[in-house]
Parts: sequence; C-alpha cells; structure tokens
Amino acid sequence: MAATEKTIHIQTYDVIGMTCEHCVRAVIAEVSLIPGVLGVQVSLLNGTATVSSDLPLEDRDIAMAVEEAGYTLGRGSAAGPVSSEGSF
Repeated sequence: MAATEKTIHIQTYDVIGMTCEHCVRAVIAEVSLIPGVLGVQVSLLNGTATVSSDLPLEDRDIAMAVEEAGYTLGRGSAAGPVSSEGSF
C-alpha cells in the first residue's frame, strides 16, 4: 500500500481569560467538537490554543467554541498547513 500525502492545517490563537487547568480543559473540550479538528493543545502559560485540523477552519468557529468555554479569542497567527505523509 502506497503512502498518501495529507495536508494538516495548524493555527495558533490567543485565548484571553484562562487562569487554571480547568480553563485549559474547557477550551480543549469545546474546540475539539468542531468538525475537522484533529487535535488541540492549550498553553496556560502562553495563553494560546494550537489547533490542528484536516481542513481549513473558520476563525469564527474557533471564537464561538472558545466563548462557549467561557473565554475570549484574541488575535492568532497562522502556522499554516503542514504536509504529512501517511494516513491519519
């Protein structure tokens, strides 16, 4: 079986208002519900959430999920799509 190339999109967002590990878990839980999200890493120290997905995500969808968790989305910076060989 030949390996296939799949593009993974990675975006980092500032999340305002997180103060504890409960905050981190809440953001991960809500953002993980967005269709296409493969993973979410949240840094309490940096106040950021890095989201990997198999398709481009709309900033408004991330903002709604972060707000549902009780926090505010700040301005984020794109890390851009990453090509990865193999299947996920």
